[in-house]
Amino acid sequence: MNKEEIISDLISYEKALNKKLGRRDVPRSFYNLCIKNFGSFNNAKIAAGMKINRRTCPPLSEESKKYTLELVRIVASLTGDGHLRGDLKEFLFSSKYFTPLEKFNDDVKKQFGISYSKIERAYNSFGEGYQYRYFNTNISKFLYSIGTPKGDKVITSFDVPSWIKEDKKFMKEYIKLLFFCEGYKSKDKKPKIAFAMAKAKKLLKEGIKYMVSLKKILENLGIEITTICSNKAKKRKKDNEETYYTRFYIRRRHVDKFIKEIGWLK
Repeated sequence: MNKEEIISDLISYEKALNKKLGRRDVPRSFYNLCIKNFGSFNNAKIAAGMKINRRTCPPLSEESKKYTLELVRIVASLTGDGHLRGDLKEFLFSSKYFTPLEKFNDDVKKQFGISYSKIERAYNSFGEGYQYRYFNTNISKFLYSIGTPKGDKVITSFDVPSWIKEDKKFMKEYIKLLFFCEGYKSKDKKPKIAFAMAKAKKLLKEGIKYMVSLKKILENLGIEITTICSNKAKKRKKDNEETYYTRFYIRRRHVDKFIKEIGWLK
């Protein structure tokens, strides 16, 4: 598709919708064509003689920047099954079920006073689910500034935010939500609880360092874990990155204590 054809299709999309065209109003493949040929979606719209939509987000209030249990849960969820985009224009949370999505949305509402911008179906190696997406640059920048990892977590270094490590209630809530996302429990008569995260080979030391931070938090809460180990995983198809799973288990004699004092949401 050449530039003239792209311009023609842009005009057709806007006429069909009878409103100013946004980048989420067109298929992703067409959006990518606009970027490839014009440098950006807005540049393509300018070439088509169309008006540009520039959204502005209100500044965050001091109240919304306070450290709360809601904020802890948001950070933990984005560190687990969620995602903070690398360009800090969006954050999202994914799940197979609507209950955790609604709980996440309730926390975002209470902390920041906004609801999701969009609900989408999501597909990954674990099957089909849903995403609650939030397009807010100011909130995204704030979340990153307080320690939420951005971009692809497998190839990104991060640690538990220091403000969470300094408060016992925050530590408990962080661990609880993180285990909901990345933990699992065996179906044995004496069940085991495990926690695992993938990390690129080049950042394996950083991945283990994060696991050590979790170990220290659990020890502060009186819960012992096994030795942290790493196992080689498959290379990723999208970038051929060699990855490893870092993993530990809650010691069997501490499983009941973990469930009672921290909680098991699954």
